Order: sequence, then C-alpha cells, then structure tokens
Amino acid sequence: RRRMIDLRTPQKSILQKSLTVFVLPLLLVAGCADSDNQGNGPVLDPGVLGPYPIGITEVVFFDESRDRTLLTNVWYPANEAARDAEPASAESYLPEDLAFLAASSTLTLRAVRDAELAMDGPFPLILFSHGNNGINFQNGDQMEHLASHGFIVASPDHEGNTYFDNSGSPSGLSIDRPIDVIFLLDEMLRTNDDPEALFHEWIDTTVGVGASGMSFGAFTVVTAADRDDRIVAVLPQVLTAPISEDYDTPTFLLLASEDKTIGLDGNARIRNTYATTKGPKFLAELPDAGHFSPTISCYTGLGIGNADGCGEGERFADGSTFEFLEATEVWELLNHYGVAFFQTYLRQDTRYLSYLEENAFPEIAIYQSDPQR
Repeated sequence: RRRMIDLRTPQKSILQKSLTVFVLPLLLVAGCADSDNQGNGPVLDPGVLGPYPIGITEVVFFDESRDRTLLTNVWYPANEAARDAEPASAESYLPEDLAFLAASSTLTLRAVRDAELAMDGPFPLILFSHGNNGINFQNGDQMEHLASHGFIVASPDHEGNTYFDNSGSPSGLSIDRPIDVIFLLDEMLRTNDDPEALFHEWIDTTVGVGASGMSFGAFTVVTAADRDDRIVAVLPQVLTAPISEDYDTPTFLLLASEDKTIGLDGNARIRNTYATTKGPKFLAELPDAGHFSPTISCYTGLGIGNADGCGEGERFADGSTFEFLEATEVWELLNHYGVAFFQTYLRQDTRYLSYLEENAFPEIAIYQSDPQR
C-alpha cells in the first residue's frame, strides 16, 4: 500500500544532492495502488474524451535561487459554460512575434483560454516536461485528454532548451531540468495554499502527483521522480534515465522502435528500465513509430519530425522504407493508457487496472505489463 505524504514538504531536497550529468543518487518510496480501492463514480472509457470541458491558462513562475523563469501552460477541467466556447487558437500558444509559425498548422485544439474552473474540484496534478528544444504545448492532445478526465496538467518551458531558445548546455540542462520540475511542483502546491491564486484549494494533495515527459523530458521526470517521493506515477515517452537500485515508482514507458534520435541504444535503455524497476511497470513498444510520433510535430507544417515519426522512414534492420504510424494513432494509445495509469496511481482507483493489463492496440503495439497486484 502506498503511504500518505504531505505534498507541501519535499521529502528530499534536490539541491542537497551531489549531481552528475546522467547518474544521480536517489531515494524514492512508492508502491502500487491500494488493492481494494474501488474509487467513486462510474468507470469511464479512458480512450474517449472525458466529461469535462477543457481550460488552458498561462502562468509564469520565477525561481530566484537559480534566476530561471518557467513559462507554464496549465490545462484543467473547466466549468460547463466552456463547453461551447471558442477554443484557443494555435497562434495564441506562441509568442506574439512568432505567431506566424502556426500559419500552416493543422492541429485540432479544444482547450478554452482562461475558462472558469470546474466546480467539483479538487483534482490530481500531473507535471509534463517537453523534449530537447521543444515547447510546453508539444503534447497538447495528451494534455487536453487528461484534463477532460479531471486532471490538472502543468507544463513549463525549460529555459535555455526550447524551440525559441537553445542557449543551455546539455550538462547544465541535465541538472536544471529535473530541478525545474520539482520547483514547479512546489509552486503549484504553493498556489493551492494561496487564497489569491487561481488554483486555491483545487489541487488534490491526498496521494501525490504524476509526471510525464517526452525525450529529454522523459529523462527529466524519471530523474525527478527518483528523487522526490511526492511524484508517485511517471509516464516517460521515447527515453528514460538511469534509476536508483530502489526505484519503485509506478512507471509506464513508451518506446518507438524506429526512433532515429535516440537510436537502438536509447531503446535498449528503455527496455532496461522496464526490466530493472522494482515497482508496477508497463511498456508499450510501437514498431512503426519514430521519436516525434507522440508530439504535435507532424501537424505543425514546420517539417519537425520528418523521417523520425512523420512521413516516410527507413528501418534500422534493413534500410527499407516504410510509412510511420499516423501520429493521431499514437495519441490514441497514449490517451487510453495515460488516463488508466493516472486514474490507478493518482486516484488509486484500481478498477482501471484492467485497462493496463491488456494490449488494447495489438495492430500497432507490442505490450508488456506487470502491475504487481
């Protein structure tokens, strides 16, 4: 059974650890969901859009101790009044002087800018970390889907490592980015205690928070979870990080077999994380996916992800050409398993475990699960 923790007090100070670029000494206590918890309300199909309209707002957090600014998008369950409101445009997610980059976008967006909050909070919190030189809304469909099922998702731009600013060094970023995530967790929980803040008393602090990330973001959230036991469920996509011997955080791994960015060695590390973690674990491997398949890259019109998730690719095995999976198919898998995973380990609703124990996408995925009931 998972022990209850005070989310407002970090269990380990990340700044007190000695850091290296890739291997970090860590401790974590996390277990599988309470085996007899049946949750409240009906079990909803995790792959179908949830019952809540979706809100989106932008919050800026500043870490004075490191002189770092985190421009953060937060998706959340919105009030029913947002049901028929106009969604925020793709241009509105970009700096004003770069809005023209969205001109060729074919994205379908659902989140309503600054919509009123749903009335029946609090809701569990999930933190998302973008990829190397990515941006905080790069997995927007995943964020919207989780928000529609009653989760708050906060996603920061990692300063010095975004599409608009790549001034950071890899060694420095490997240190800063996990700290960014833990700082964001602290700040979101501070707003929960602040009567003047938008999310005052609206974040469920009963169990813990979740985290997800893509590529460098996957490294980021696995590293953060291995240090801070307030993070109790992690969904890393197309990368991982070295884990400590006692790492047992419930972890759902996504692997793209034809990932040219991290290569066969990177995929081997993902499989090794699945093999060695001591906690509940799940692995979805997509034989026809590439590195950028989980993201919005293929629909930006900017050519991001070409030959590594978008359009045609060449197979590692023999160099033959093939068509990558349509990214929306990858999103469907992520949405289905993501909701079931976070319902199980953030809401401790074990009725969703059955969705995690079976391969719901046999046409596109090789699936392994070990929920350790």
